[in-house]
Amino acid sequence: MTGLLEELEQYLTLRRSLGFKLESQEKRLRSFVRFMKARNEPRITGKLAAAWAGSQCGPATWSSRMSTVRAFARHVAVTDVTTEIPLRAVSRRSEGHAPTSTLTPRSPIFSRPC
Repeated sequence: MTGLLEELEQYLTLRRSLGFKLESQEKRLRSFVRFMKARNEPRITGKLAAAWAGSQCGPATWSSRMSTVRAFARHVAVTDVTTEIPLRAVSRRSEGHAPTSTLTPRSPIFSRPC
């Protein structure tokens, strides 16, 4: 889990060097990393992100929390190819089931020629 904490610090430092304040995003991401640590999860997955985003918040906050994790996951995926990036089009289901669609380096979108 130390690796993910280091990734978080690097991400925050990089984004702040570009002029972003990241006050609420930092709190959210630290919460997400604690969530992962409590579950002994070594990597970011779409299911994990959806479970965290849906915990202790309503539908209005869910999308924002997912967006925050998605941006961080893109950063982590540069050095950890097992990281899943939750798809943007995924929405929370009313039955409370976490969406499972994710984007990984092995997804078809990465293999398309430009």
